[in-house]
Amino acid sequence: MEYTIDESLSGLERQKQLAKTMNPPTIRFLDEVGDLSGATGLDLGCGIGETTRLLGTRVGDSGSVIGVDFDEALVETARSLTSVSNISFAQGDAHTLEFEDASYDLVFARFLLLHVAEPKKVLNEMLRVCRPDGTVIVHDGDFATLYTKPDSSGGEGLNKLFTLFPNSRIGTDLWHMFRECGYEHVEFGVDRMLLRDASAKRLALMTVEAMREAVMQSGLMPREEIDALCHTMRAGVDDESYLIGFPEVYAAWVKR
Repeated sequence: MEYTIDESLSGLERQKQLAKTMNPPTIRFLDEVGDLSGATGLDLGCGIGETTRLLGTRVGDSGSVIGVDFDEALVETARSLTSVSNISFAQGDAHTLEFEDASYDLVFARFLLLHVAEPKKVLNEMLRVCRPDGTVIVHDGDFATLYTKPDSSGGEGLNKLFTLFPNSRIGTDLWHMFRECGYEHVEFGVDRMLLRDASAKRLALMTVEAMREAVMQSGLMPREEIDALCHTMRAGVDDESYLIGFPEVYAAWVKR
């Protein structure tokens, strides 16, 4: 598995801003799941560990969380940013997890399934390593719902850009995916945000810049088109009237 977004271009800034943007809806969904104190957790597609550290605050000192990512460089960065003893990190492929059956009370993934080649296989792995009475949570988006106002051209460009992800609309499939894996009772929620302040809108610009090379190599957009999209996003950062409608973000979770 390879990520479409080159995180090396923006350093830590893009992932930190993504976490700042995404943590409020994630927290709302976790509040619905309930008390996770003392749980053992697994965070798949952990990146630089922002979600892993968030989960660490939910499980508390009596619990533990391990973050797993395919990219060894991201794993090393996550380790360097984390100083608490109940959080650890490992390199691994979510399609074939190197954990025993029923190993964790909580198995979590945010913005992972849109990247992977076989999302249902990853979900089955998440369910496999979750203990009976444990919780599996998947948090992902529908990137075709992103929009910009008052100028819609930025949203149109972003929607086209995100088709480069293998599963850019995976959020709308989560409920059915759990049911196809044998779970009739699936909790499901949706959230979305407006990006209004400059730092939040800069997230969209950094994402376009980080996807530039992959987009051109794929033939999805020529250089002139993606350069124009970068220009539009850059202008929007400093224009207080410019709004970016963040994609609809879905969460689905089950009790094993």
